[in-house]
Amino acid sequence: MNTSATITDSKNIKVSIKYGLSILFNKLGYYGFRSIFIFFMIGETMNLSRAEAYEIYGSFTVGIFASQLIGGFLGDILIGNKKAIILGGLLQVIGISLLCLNSITSLYLGLLLFCIGNGLYLPNFYSNYSKSFLDNSKFMDSAFLGIAIVTNIGAFLGVFIIGSIADSYGHTVCFILSALFILISILPIYKSKNSNKEPTNTTKGSLLKRVLIINALLIVSGLFWLSFEYSYYALENLRSAAVNIYDTQQITQIGTTFSNILYVVAFIVFSFLIIKSKYKIWIGVIVLILSLLLTIYTKSTSFSEFTSAQAFISISFLFALSEVLIVPIAKSLLTKYGQPKYYAILFGLVAIINLWVTKMSNLLFQ
Repeated sequence: MNTSATITDSKNIKVSIKYGLSILFNKLGYYGFRSIFIFFMIGETMNLSRAEAYEIYGSFTVGIFASQLIGGFLGDILIGNKKAIILGGLLQVIGISLLCLNSITSLYLGLLLFCIGNGLYLPNFYSNYSKSFLDNSKFMDSAFLGIAIVTNIGAFLGVFIIGSIADSYGHTVCFILSALFILISILPIYKSKNSNKEPTNTTKGSLLKRVLIINALLIVSGLFWLSFEYSYYALENLRSAAVNIYDTQQITQIGTTFSNILYVVAFIVFSFLIIKSKYKIWIGVIVLILSLLLTIYTKSTSFSEFTSAQAFISISFLFALSEVLIVPIAKSLLTKYGQPKYYAILFGLVAIINLWVTKMSNLLFQ
């Protein structure tokens, strides 16, 4: 019996539980608050026009992504990852709480503080979480898949819980509950220990090779989201056909359903079947290319309504499969080829690329 491996696995399980609880409650608060945010702004309390509300929401979304590079820099270089996570969570709590004051000033100040807090929390969360698996890096892929699963659960429950009570209890109660969820998310991190271990492979390969691989991973991640955004616009006719055939708007979310299921399947499979990360991401890229080719083909070809509906479901499945094999695995590989003391900055760069892709998609495809 390998005692060292058993101890390491036990530590990884404890870390996964602590960080899983943290991201679960953070996403409960974030997505819960976000689900009623527009209604709060256009309602009787704030009485903003829809145009004003959507403009504020758009700026808020930009801030959520853009702040992560700054937050990653502060965590890696100045205050440390753990302190950045805790400070970020507290700023998010204060930001949401300020919305309860129901004024334009508190609205803007609250959103600003929330964006800064999210920028501190998220990249530093991923940084510390990654460092905890450096002594058992063969499970790094599963670690990121697990966090993705918990994130999706938190997003679903946040929207469901806060959305369910908004009409009965009002926005103030919803904001307080969202802030409470995020406050709870800090506690597991506060009780956890910092990990300052170096990965075993940071000395392998030249600096140039690692830089090239990291840039390639960032590009692949960006290309996935660009392709995903393109498919949303390109599959509009197929999506409409699916709604008509199955007589429900829920069919439009079939891609999300597929990805949620595939994340769980991949987590289970890769926890027991060790496959090199590079093979997973290459398979993901191949599936992504196939998805794109089918999207382009179906966009330029006429089909019956039934065939269009089946094509929409099939392409949605392929995009979901490519997401599971690219997005979390790319993050895992970033930790294997990056330097631990700069992990948060790397995750901040991923957020910036996602923001750039979103903006480019709006310009190119709308």
